[in-house]
Amino acid sequence: MKLKKIIYVSRITLPKRNAHTIQIVRNAVALAKQNVAMDLLVRRNKFTDNNELSKFFGVIVPSNLKIKTLPPVVRQSSLFIAIFIAIKSFVEKSRTIFYIRDFKIAKELIKLKWLHRLPIFTECHAVVSYFHKESNTLEKKYEGSEIDWRRLREYVLGNSDGVILISKDTLEFVNNNYPKMPVIFAWHGTEPNGHSDYKFFERKGIYYVGNFTKGRYKIKILLDAMRHIKDETLILVGKSSNEDALNVTKYVESLGISKRVLLKEYIPPAELKNYLKSAKIAVLLLYGLKLSEYLSYGIPIVAPDIPHIREILRGEESCILFQPDDSKSLGDAINKILDNPALAESLARNAHKTAQEYSWQKRAEKILNFIENNIQ
Repeated sequence: MKLKKIIYVSRITLPKRNAHTIQIVRNAVALAKQNVAMDLLVRRNKFTDNNELSKFFGVIVPSNLKIKTLPPVVRQSSLFIAIFIAIKSFVEKSRTIFYIRDFKIAKELIKLKWLHRLPIFTECHAVVSYFHKESNTLEKKYEGSEIDWRRLREYVLGNSDGVILISKDTLEFVNNNYPKMPVIFAWHGTEPNGHSDYKFFERKGIYYVGNFTKGRYKIKILLDAMRHIKDETLILVGKSSNEDALNVTKYVESLGISKRVLLKEYIPPAELKNYLKSAKIAVLLLYGLKLSEYLSYGIPIVAPDIPHIREILRGEESCILFQPDDSKSLGDAINKILDNPALAESLARNAHKTAQEYSWQKRAEKILNFIENNIQ
């Protein structure tokens, strides 16, 4: 059945300085470009119009994408958001679906399906290791309440009309545990240039784009690796608090590499390409949206050797892999590229080719076909 409209439910605030928001906006834009009406629901929207939105995110926002703001009275509660949306959607005709990445809202909308009668498609970014947490693990998120996340995931994965996954091993997990659930693998999209323009001797700097926060982002490993690297500057670009930036600065000083490490404030997505187009090497520390951005600009990539990355990059065709949590291995991987210009240019070409395969538009076409094949 031909899909007419997508109601993309989120509680992001626009603009917001995180990969989550970038992914949602670009995904919504790509889906809307498939000639499907799109309502993107957000918590707050500080943009005055789509032109301002386009300038910030570096995308062309089509006229059929409407950004709609949730009323203040419902913003903080998944249940209230779901009730509000369900009532508003009661008059929607067939060929309209809900598209959700927030499992808590998805659960409440599934429970209210008797009211809104619309199919629910959930995008899941969790990887298999996340699913294997103990069933009684409780986390605090969004509303400050304690939630059993395994039970939440089980409910959503068992009762959605379809699930979009970004990891193939998670696809296998869901197929094995929820065999009746329609699922599809659709990794993050890329924004590839028309041609690869990488020239090793015209590029400068080792770039890392992301968060500086210690712990999960493992920035310390990258800083330690710089002790093994000579004659090249590390440029850290991303979101960080003043405390995080100060911690990085102090640690860099303790290593004696202050002159070779530069910290830059958050750069809006539309402006980031101007920096990445000059990068000699790009470093990835986690599996996520940054990999798609590096691929988009055809840069030699250094990435941790984990299954989710191998499945996208086909081993080391587009990158050099290092042992996770090993700064010496990371430094060696960077030096391998710095010492071999021919290798760097080959990695850049392959990265550009890979980006062509994973464009946002191809991803949107794939998702749209999947949805249309699974709605009545």
